[in-house]
Amino acid sequence: EGKTVDQAAREVFAGEAADPAPSRDQLQAELAARDKEIADLKAQLARLTEQAAAPAPEATDLPDLADDFLTDEPLTPEQKRAEVVADMAKSDQEVHEELLS
Repeated sequence: EGKTVDQAAREVFAGEAADPAPSRDQLQAELAARDKEIADLKAQLARLTEQAAAPAPEATDLPDLADDFLTDEPLTPEQKRAEVVADMAKSDQEVHEELLS
């Protein structure tokens, strides 16, 4: 029952035993297990979404670097030229270290 003629013929000639269809109870148990798995995944997704929306605690502890830059007084053209001349005397390594710091 529930098989095509080709499937039945293959089973007969191959000597395969017919697999009984799962019972209603087995199907309901499988469905309940899948429902629980889906509910668990939805809860996990909700937790991850909350975590992604909240700022990381360490990110709020960082100083605002823009404030440091904004408090500096602008350089006059003469001061800027003197700074460039001083920088020209520096080696590539010194410039690299200053940029990293």
